[in-house]
Amino acid sequence: MRFPGITITRAAPIPNSRFRRLPRRVSAWCPTGVLICLAFLSADAAGQRVAAIAPDGNPRSAEYAERLLSTMPEPLRVVDISAASSAFESVGVESPYNLNLDEARRIGAVIGCDYFLLIAAANQRRSSSAKPSFFEAYASIFLASSRSGRLILWTLDRVEGESAESADEMLINSAGKMAAELRQKIISAREGELAAQEFTPFTEVPEEGKPEAKGLRPPLPYRRIKPEYTLTAYLYSVIATVDIFVDITEEGELANIDIARWAGYGLDESVIENVRKMNWRPATRNGRKLPMRVLLRYNF
Repeated sequence: MRFPGITITRAAPIPNSRFRRLPRRVSAWCPTGVLICLAFLSADAAGQRVAAIAPDGNPRSAEYAERLLSTMPEPLRVVDISAASSAFESVGVESPYNLNLDEARRIGAVIGCDYFLLIAAANQRRSSSAKPSFFEAYASIFLASSRSGRLILWTLDRVEGESAESADEMLINSAGKMAAELRQKIISAREGELAAQEFTPFTEVPEEGKPEAKGLRPPLPYRRIKPEYTLTAYLYSVIATVDIFVDITEEGELANIDIARWAGYGLDESVIENVRKMNWRPATRNGRKLPMRVLLRYNF
């Protein structure tokens, strides 16, 4: 089993997400204004454009992605899978299932969608104490927001069959149920993005050699803790990197955290839990304590 390393580095600047706000007059109306507001949010969320891509080139992944789109409940609008795939390839990302925020935003902008799904499907022989031998067909599903670049959801659709063919067939047939779940998740995510308040991140650690770096000691954890390499990641032999922004106050307290490169398989949550357990020495410049943002990198 692999154990992650940790690196503290400076992040490339990532522009803040801009969320459209509701007009102030809505909240000034009578109590029915609340219902009007909620209806507006739901209607806005429901008309979102959704794309699905199978970057691994596996026919199983492509077939599952196509079935997802064909069964995606209205009124979500689906992007043509061939057009979306061509647009995705033009971005040229190195690790399509392990994107950073900027890469995910660029992919969404090039495709012209509000949310996109990355699909990786496969079939493998398994064995357990209950079943000496069976075939597992699964689809690893990443749902990302084009607006923020964040991973909205990672989930696994898996079935077991007596043969590879029967397992594949059951997996494809299960895509309709998964599409309904994804639709609800997209609508909820959109409503959350519209209602979200902007957070102004702290100043990032400057590059070495720059005037701002003179006399600066960046924030550091007193003790480094290794996040768990999850059982799910182990079962599917995942190799990935998770980057996380951490904002540390001048008192050494954790003010905000934000995943900057996501991986799925429970690894993002493992890193977040790990960071929350850390105690921090705040950044200082010439002896003066400062609030500062740092980027932590975990290699799994």
